[in-house]
Formats: sequence, C-alpha cells, structure tokens
Amino acid sequence: DYSLTDAESERTTINRAAPISAMNQPVAVLPYPLPTRMNLGCGYDIREGYLNVDLQAKHHPDLVADATHLPMLPSGHFQEILAQDVLEHFERERTQPALDEWSRLLQPDGLLILRVPSLLDMFEMLSAPEHRKFAEAQEIVHLMYGTQAYTGDYHLTGFTPTLLDGYLHRAGLLICDASLRDGWLFDVRARKTNRLESNAEFIQGAYFRILGRPVDLSGLQHHSRALDSGEMTR
Repeated sequence: DYSLTDAESERTTINRAAPISAMNQPVAVLPYPLPTRMNLGCGYDIREGYLNVDLQAKHHPDLVADATHLPMLPSGHFQEILAQDVLEHFERERTQPALDEWSRLLQPDGLLILRVPSLLDMFEMLSAPEHRKFAEAQEIVHLMYGTQAYTGDYHLTGFTPTLLDGYLHRAGLLICDASLRDGWLFDVRARKTNRLESNAEFIQGAYFRILGRPVDLSGLQHHSRALDSGEMTR
C-alpha cells in the first residue's frame, strides 16, 4: 500500500531548499558558537543543536541561504550535514556542485546524511499491476515529481545506486550505510574519507556500489565474520 510518507506529505507545508533564483533573502547572523551539525533545507523542521539553513526567511532558520552555495561557512567545520528530501529539488547540473560544497564543509571523517528518491524503485512501483489504476498511478507520479504546491517544491532529478555512489565518490565521500524507506526513498550516509575503516561500513558501501542495493542483514553478518576472521580480505 503506497501512500504518501510523512516526509513527502510535509513538503506541502515545508519549503525545502530551492534554486537561488527563486527568492533572495537577507542572510541571517550566524549563531556563536557555530554548531558542528547542519540541517540543510530545513523548512519548519528546526532542530536544536544544528545550524538550520533554508532559502525562505519565513521558516525562521538560523541562516537564510542557497543550500548549494555557502561561502559564509568555514571549510572542514561540520561533523554532520543533514540533507533530507533536498537534492531532488535542484536541477541535475547542480547535483555535483552541491555535493562538492557539502563535502568542503565537512570535517575529515564527517557524515553527510541524505534522503533521495530511488528512480528504479519508483518505476517498479508504477509498473506493478496493482498500481496501474488511476488513483494509485497518480499518487506514484506525485512521489516522482513532487507536490508542486509552491516554487521549489518540484522534483527536478532522481537517483539510482550507481548515480548516487558516483556523485558522492567524486565529492570525496564514501557510502557507509544505505537503506530503502517506504519502498522508494534511499536513506544514505556517506563519510568524508578515502577509506572506510569499519568492516560493517565497508560492506554496506560495497553492496550499494556493486550490487546496487542496500545490504541485507544476513549478508552483512556473513561478510563481517569473514572479514573479521581473515577468511576474506578487501
């Protein structure tokens, strides 16, 4: 049963990061001390302990700015950057520059936490016989292209495991955790490093990169034991 998820439903009221041309607002004064965690495209989801960033001043973020261009923030400062339901709202050619900018802001070994649509899983949903009726198909198309309730609330791109891994790798980020949420959303964590030290993180990244899917529990346990025992090497 594919109904709108909480994350997608809140897009009807939360304006995620949008193209800078949509609306220029005065930049807010940065808090001091500057938090080491950041919530990009926060909308009304203001999180304590985070630097909350959004393009729309009406959401009262800590910083009003284009989430893809943050020259006012210092390089290598953040331990964690959260960007849920954000990347798909940018034009395709802005995907790599956005990830490059977020990587710049991360500390070494810092985490980028993403939630993005999985194109292949949405196509499977749409092609399933039980979802070919008008109402069901209309809802899945809604998920694909966004609520479209206001400027910036349109989905302009989507992702496959190969695309997402490739973009992140080019930005100096390695996937260390991945899961599929609600049948159509990738929840992904990527670490700023050139080598994942944890065997568990290495296995999760390898499954996503090579097999094009999140790891299953049995696979994670089997390969973790093999790597830990020396039966298998990277």
